[in-house]
Amino acid sequence: MTQPVRRGRQRRSSRVFLIAVVLAVVATACSGADEVTSPGDDDTTSGSVSTQAPDPTAAPGGATPGGGNGGDGEPETVEFTVGEEVWHSGFRIEVVDGAVIPEERGAFATEIRYTLALRLEVENLGSDAAFFGPEATVTANTGAYVWDSGFSLAGDIPGGLTSNAEILLLVDEGFDPATATLIFGDADENRAVVPLGPGGDAAVRLEPREIDIAGELSMELIDLEFDGGDLRYDRVDRHRQVEAGKQALTLRFDVLSRKDGNWSIFENNFGLVLPDGRVLAPDGSDLPNIAGSSAGTTTEGLFIRFLVDEGTTGDLALRFTPGSWFVGDDGVEESTFSFSLT
Repeated sequence: MTQPVRRGRQRRSSRVFLIAVVLAVVATACSGADEVTSPGDDDTTSGSVSTQAPDPTAAPGGATPGGGNGGDGEPETVEFTVGEEVWHSGFRIEVVDGAVIPEERGAFATEIRYTLALRLEVENLGSDAAFFGPEATVTANTGAYVWDSGFSLAGDIPGGLTSNAEILLLVDEGFDPATATLIFGDADENRAVVPLGPGGDAAVRLEPREIDIAGELSMELIDLEFDGGDLRYDRVDRHRQVEAGKQALTLRFDVLSRKDGNWSIFENNFGLVLPDGRVLAPDGSDLPNIAGSSAGTTTEGLFIRFLVDEGTTGDLALRFTPGSWFVGDDGVEESTFSFSLT
């Protein structure tokens, strides 16, 4: 007759055996505790164990704390200061600072999106309200990113005032602002370049330059009195940028008319004679109606603008050929005003 298997007894025996094994292991470990080798001991056998405690401040994966990863391995916002200013399309722009901001996305927060946020201060250099919105591109170690959404401005910026703006761009993981460059403008116009970090491209500020000119262009019935000008890469009155390789040369003047009544001068009355003899037609102007009197009446604040090649220097002349109504008894139909660019 076959005897039944006594599984309960076998289980008790197994437990007894397991307890014995555990006690033996503990005893062995205790007896060998004195043989553990500390760092710096001469005994460097393969069985040595370091007793140095781990650094609790070390970021996961060897990342430096504050370098983009938090202590729990989550990416952190990276903030940086820029403090650079450039000029574009009738505005002065200061790029104040920025941040690279991680954001968890997805139903289970399995995706991280990175946003580059740049804070700007934008000053309208013109007299009329205008919106600042040229093409803006950021280049960096991870590629190029084109902004195409619109600055966060509360409508147009009034003439002569400053407003805050913000550029927001989605960038790739690993984007390093230290390598980044912000570029304003299209490829066919003068571009302003702002390095966001020390590894970015060199700054191209496009800062306007005042030119020191003074003198008078005189005819029997009219005088043009020049009191300054500037060279710049934009048209402030139009809030437009000048095409690449050109600069806008603006000459400012007042008009003294000795002809009774209200009369006009026009853009096609002017030409700019370059050092090589070429004559340029004007690109823009502010030429209001001119009041006159036999004693002489002055109208202030006029200008005439020309597009010259970037870097133009030497002796130039402004040629003035007014309408017949400003030709006096002497019959002189043309006059010139000479000046130099250095």
